[in-house]
Amino acid sequence: MELAPTRRSVAPLVVYGPLRSGTTMIRLMLDGHPELIAPGESDFLFDHLQARAGSWRYDVPALAADRIYQDNPVQMKKHLAGDATLRDMVQQIGRYGQGRPVLMLHRHLSACADLMPSLRVIRLLRDPRDVARSSIGMGWAGNLFHGLDPWLETERSWREFASNHPHVPQHVLRYEDLVTDPKGELLKICKFLGITYTDDMLSYPSRTSYAPPDPGLVFQWRKKMSDRDVQLVEARAGSFWEGCGYERSGMPPLHLSAADKRRLWLQNRAYVWRHLIRRHGPVAPILRGLGRRLRLRRLEHAAAARIARNDRNYLK
Repeated sequence: MELAPTRRSVAPLVVYGPLRSGTTMIRLMLDGHPELIAPGESDFLFDHLQARAGSWRYDVPALAADRIYQDNPVQMKKHLAGDATLRDMVQQIGRYGQGRPVLMLHRHLSACADLMPSLRVIRLLRDPRDVARSSIGMGWAGNLFHGLDPWLETERSWREFASNHPHVPQHVLRYEDLVTDPKGELLKICKFLGITYTDDMLSYPSRTSYAPPDPGLVFQWRKKMSDRDVQLVEARAGSFWEGCGYERSGMPPLHLSAADKRRLWLQNRAYVWRHLIRRHGPVAPILRGLGRRLRLRRLEHAAAARIARNDRNYLK
């Protein structure tokens, strides 16, 4: 059923952080507040939105093939221009003024701020060494050097945003602080937003399959990573480590040759492909890769849709 728009337009809240940084947990907490609506991941809003000749347009077939869009309650209205379509979908998330829409983003923050300048931002941080470890567990990377790649993408986008939009209101939230003192951190967030804290924000384990905050999950790298693994992550981060909110380990910096980096790249690609084939079989990943390389969009989107259908079986 299509929701009828009202005249009220509510500025969104953006929670911005790397993958595997606790975005699902904070989303569920925020969604428990009666004034906030946080239905899920939101990168699809910007992944397929392109600036062309001074205007914005959606790549409609790519958006339609996006699993996150497919699983989201919003619907694109094709008669609107790209930027108007975006704003309408954001207001759909907020149920056209019934609550403040919460967007969960890992990239594209500058574009978001350009198109919705009245937004507020929560910057979610997590120790990069734990982010890299978690990426391997998800099958996104085959070693810790490349396990940091999603974090790097988010950091690059954040720094572009911070440079171009210094006056956007922002609040910094560390994953480690959230899981050790969830109520205290949520009180700070509510103050930032000008709303009243409610204990319903911590009731999500009773309405979802997700466990309550576990302080045992913080700084696991200290016990589960070798010295060389830590050095690999810190080497990969390079200058992006400065300003990320965490201190280096103090270990001697690791200097990698071009041959070392090539071996790590090959190891990473082999692991990712093995993971894809174990989960989806060989056909769909290969066809998706061929479609991308040869720019055969129908082939790519059909294979991506097949992978998306199978991915749903692994969702929590």
